[in-house]
Amino acid sequence: PRGTKKLYISAMNAAGESNPAEVTFYQDRALEPVSGISVSSYRHTGLWVHWTPLASQVVNYVVEWCVVSDTEPCLISFLVVPRNHTSAAITENVEPYRLYRVSVYPLYRNGIGRPLAAEGYSEQKAPSTAPAMEVGAITDSQVELSWQEIPVDERNGFIRSYTVFYSDEGGDTEGVIVESPQRHVTLRNLKPSS
Repeated sequence: PRGTKKLYISAMNAAGESNPAEVTFYQDRALEPVSGISVSSYRHTGLWVHWTPLASQVVNYVVEWCVVSDTEPCLISFLVVPRNHTSAAITENVEPYRLYRVSVYPLYRNGIGRPLAAEGYSEQKAPSTAPAMEVGAITDSQVELSWQEIPVDERNGFIRSYTVFYSDEGGDTEGVIVESPQRHVTLRNLKPSS
C-alpha cells in the first residue's frame, strides 16, 4: 500500500509461528541496469553468469533465472549476490539441454535497476528433431526451400547452422550450409534427377 515503509512475513504451522522476517521492497524500479551480461556453461551442470558492474552505488545484485519453454511456465529462481561480485554460479534448478533466461538486477539504496538478460545452456546436445522443410518455387534447375524454427524444447542447444543435403540419381551427394538464424535457401544449377 502507498506510504508503507516496512513489511514483515512469518510462517505458521500446527506447532507455532516463526519469527517475522523483514521483506525489502523498492518503490523506484527503473534505475540504471548493469552494462553487460554473459551466460555460459558451468561444469556441465549449471550456468555461469558474468556482468559488467556499474560506477553507481550498488547495494547487491539479484540474479534470477527460469527455463525458456514452449510447454512449461517460467518458474523463477533467484539468488542475491554481494555488490563486490560480478559473477555467480547457478547450480540449482538447472537441467541439461534446456534453455534458460538469466537476468541481473542491481539493487540500490533507493530502488532497483532495470534487468539485463541473456540466455544459455548448462550442457548442449544435438537437436531432438530436424526442422520441417517446405518446398517453394521449382524450376528445371533450381528449388527454393524454407523451414520452420525447431521448437525450443527440442533444440537442446543453440542452433548455429543447418545443412541441406541433396543427391542425384548417380548417388552423388552435396550439401549446403545455411547459417542460423536464416531458414531458407535456393539450390541452383541442379540436374533434373536431383
